Amino acid sequence: MSTTNRFTVAEFDRMINEGVFADRPDQRIELIHGEIREVTPPNPTARRCS
Repeated sequence: MSTTNRFTVAEFDRMINEGVFADRPDQRIELIHGEIREVTPPNPTARRCS
């Protein structure tokens, strides 16, 4: 049995502001239909310039 927790935009914004995802600076995280998902960057093969 699995459980899914759906988040609101306000909850997601609060998590971002509180640094919940701060330990994942290279990951792209989005809220999609109430679910927090890690998504592929638009151009995953491009090298990041420093």
